[in-house]
Amino acid sequence: MRTRIKFPFVALAALAVFAVSGVASPAKAAGFYLGEQDSVASGRGLAVTAKLDEPSTIFFNPAGMAFLEGINVSAGFTAVFPYFNYSDPMGKRPSAKASRKEVWDPHLYATYTLGKKAAIGIGFNVPFGMVMDWGKKWAGTTQIQKIDLKMPTFYFGAAVRPISQLAIGVSLRVVQAAVTLERGFDLVDSNGDPSLGGIKMSTDAVGFGAGLGITARPLDWLHIGFNYLSRVNFDFNNGEGKFTLPKGFDNSIFHDQKGTTRITTPDAIAFGLGFDIRKDVTLELDYNLMMWSSYKDLTITFASDPTGQLSKPQIKNWKNASSVRLGGEYRWKDTVAVRASFVWDQTPAPANTLSPDLPDSSRLVGSVGVGYRHPKIGVKIDTYLMFSYFLPREVKSDVNPIFPAKYDAYAVLFGLTVGYGSPHKAEPPPPPVVPPACESTPAPAGGAAAAPGA
Repeated sequence: MRTRIKFPFVALAALAVFAVSGVASPAKAAGFYLGEQDSVASGRGLAVTAKLDEPSTIFFNPAGMAFLEGINVSAGFTAVFPYFNYSDPMGKRPSAKASRKEVWDPHLYATYTLGKKAAIGIGFNVPFGMVMDWGKKWAGTTQIQKIDLKMPTFYFGAAVRPISQLAIGVSLRVVQAAVTLERGFDLVDSNGDPSLGGIKMSTDAVGFGAGLGITARPLDWLHIGFNYLSRVNFDFNNGEGKFTLPKGFDNSIFHDQKGTTRITTPDAIAFGLGFDIRKDVTLELDYNLMMWSSYKDLTITFASDPTGQLSKPQIKNWKNASSVRLGGEYRWKDTVAVRASFVWDQTPAPANTLSPDLPDSSRLVGSVGVGYRHPKIGVKIDTYLMFSYFLPREVKSDVNPIFPAKYDAYAVLFGLTVGYGSPHKAEPPPPPVVPPACESTPAPAGGAAAAPGA
């Protein structure tokens, strides 16, 4: 029996590295990472490295915790409605649409600031959570059928404010990455007739990452932010593949077995520059860089691989990717806030290694948001709506002979966050200036003062 197959676990691990790359940056350049984990930040397009007066700053820049006051907590969700479409550039294969299954991801944050000098915080969110289902009968069934990714993450942070204009923060992230993938593969029986096998792969791993943030406010109206997030190592030692073969096919090669791999996500840096152009208006411009050039290839080791074809490295050759974010907020009487943003997000995936398991492209993103805060009791509610447009991506057979394709995609995101923040304490007014008491001239002895000229 002859077979034609590109072993699916390689694609699974490639997908896993893309998914878990989210732990390296909350404003990651392109990919399927979901950084919209707070409604205030999302309404500003995640342009919040320099200034974010919310407990979710532990996620975006932990140094910002030191600029909060007292107790701050928030909880909410982000809903994602993705739309992915495929077509054949040559018109020979039927078009397909991925199943439009929405995703609902929760987030929760809490911080406590001690006397404007130090702060601690914890958080939880799911910066990746997506189900993409192309079905089992589309043209790319041997590339991918279904993907299900989850990445719940816990955050622990602390920040200090050595002087009133500067804060430094650190964070620890604990990530549980879980990936499941289904796909088919071509088989040819001894009579030369084609057939189709299937495989379902699943794996999970725990990774740890660290972050360093700096926030400076040298002037009342100027905010400067820097955030570095470390690479994260994931040891996928329990990958399990379950094969489904047509009746009568030999399973000496394609039998249930385990695979292992080690994945290291890239380092990431973010810079932000914010301006309070008026007391009630803030603008911020952010630049993010993901150092994807370190991701050259992916190698899997299998428990049983007599032919060597299962452990063949898969070339990726990804590039460093950038994003530029512009966000703004208008506040009315410190109770109602209106927000808007525009984002350009670059893909790291080159055309010659693009595949439908990761049909990524650069994108244009816009968002609007609104919020209300009760000035006396500190209760607040925020919401946002975002549209992410993936630039059409077409790869022809001369560039990518494995699977030439054209992809069109967009996503609609909606979020809601409720919370509490210690009411802002008004600065006490300065004490009144009391003029010095006037000294009276003592009257001369013997009675009233003499009249002038007397």
